[in-house]
Amino acid sequence: MKTIEQISDKIHPSLTKSASPFVAMHPGHRILIAGVIGFLVLLLGIHTIFNHHTIPSLGWVYLTLQINLLLLLVPIIWYKNSYGWLHPLIFNIFISLIFHLRRFSLYLKGIDWHPAVPGWSDHSLTFLVAYELLLSAAGLVVYYFAFFWSPRLAIPRVNFVQPRNLVKKVLLTVMLSVLFFVAYMQTRGGVIAHILSWGQGRTVAFEGQYYWQVPIQFGLIACLIWLSMGQKVYRQPLFWICTATMLVIQFLTTGGRGGIVYALIYILLVFMIREHKIALTKILIALIVGFFVLGVLGEFRNSTFKGEIDWSTLTVNSAIESTFDKGLGEVSERSWKSFGSLPILARVPTEVDFLYGSSYLALLTLPIPRAFWSEKPGLVGGRVTSTFFGGSYGIPPGAIGENYWNFGILGVLGAFFVFGSFHRWLAETFRCHSHKPAAGVLYALILYNAAPTSAAILSCLILILPALMLLRVMGAITKAEGRRQRQ
Repeated sequence: MKTIEQISDKIHPSLTKSASPFVAMHPGHRILIAGVIGFLVLLLGIHTIFNHHTIPSLGWVYLTLQINLLLLLVPIIWYKNSYGWLHPLIFNIFISLIFHLRRFSLYLKGIDWHPAVPGWSDHSLTFLVAYELLLSAAGLVVYYFAFFWSPRLAIPRVNFVQPRNLVKKVLLTVMLSVLFFVAYMQTRGGVIAHILSWGQGRTVAFEGQYYWQVPIQFGLIACLIWLSMGQKVYRQPLFWICTATMLVIQFLTTGGRGGIVYALIYILLVFMIREHKIALTKILIALIVGFFVLGVLGEFRNSTFKGEIDWSTLTVNSAIESTFDKGLGEVSERSWKSFGSLPILARVPTEVDFLYGSSYLALLTLPIPRAFWSEKPGLVGGRVTSTFFGGSYGIPPGAIGENYWNFGILGVLGAFFVFGSFHRWLAETFRCHSHKPAAGVLYALILYNAAPTSAAILSCLILILPALMLLRVMGAITKAEGRRQRQ
């Protein structure tokens, strides 16, 4: 049976066993990551020692969080040369740290009230946080087990080639996306009327309109393909003009600020994969722009709740105030105020029955119009809100919340086992095709969006299927001969 390294060497001889297509890490980088995690553990420990008498259950929060953080060190301690900054095992560390840092104030103070379980005491709510962290730690153990010891899956053979007239094809795709956007705005009564409709709530305003988003986002995906396959594209003004145009259109189409933030992340990932280096300066710039987007565009969108558009929120002074006043605060507030997992852990299955997989079934039934099946399962975010919060908007339950709601503890463990197996397949597949630039686009989109939730699966499908279609139409993917490689 051939190993992944042997398959990689056969496909691309220059990719040796010691080479890492995931952007190699130096020993000092790993020491730094371990030091950051150790500092967080120590900081929380000291705080808990001096404040455990305030909320006794905070001690359990610290203990379970400590287990989670120490488990993140597994791929750092048992590091292999084939890993790297963008290897799924390592990248998962940063995703997890960002998640925990957003909730850092909650870990320090506990939680004394939650809108979906208003009758619970601060001790009981904080204990629920510890319970979620315990389930997360158990899921992480299963994830590692699946990554290292699950059966190896077949690696698809994809024939990536350098397409002709790439720039012309990208510009044509961008123009088509702009035309779709203009057509969509016509159906909405114009751009101003469309923006004002955000005041109803985006779930209500965009009901039945989501199919417009797919062709409109083709332009952004085309820009990512251009970045991955062109030479020094990031130095060309035309690339940034096209990208900026698509970012503006993305926001105006959905009213969602996350689309812009995610697009910046995709650009960074594709750039780092293409250049085989970590762009610290560019990451810092992206962070600043991300906070700016959250604050400024959040204030701009909130002005529509009053039935008018406040254009003054886009001025320089207002932008700076919104960035530091609203943007930074909102990142922390969002991590606990909605907290869709807590009411699930509190009320399932004693008050609310299990979903028995229907949150994932909703993905299969998504193409079926509700006019033909009025009782078809809804997406899990809307179901969390309607069941526990009594609203019409969507609150994500996270991986722990959704899988616990489906099958309890076994649902959590099963989902993380599948996720670990998938990440193993993803890493091995990319290693085989990493010498082809176009593979970096697909890998970046999957790496960031993949998670053991139905929402993550939907996000991957919405991005990957159009990306594959574009690559095929542009001539970057041609029909491959032979069967799939199996390790």
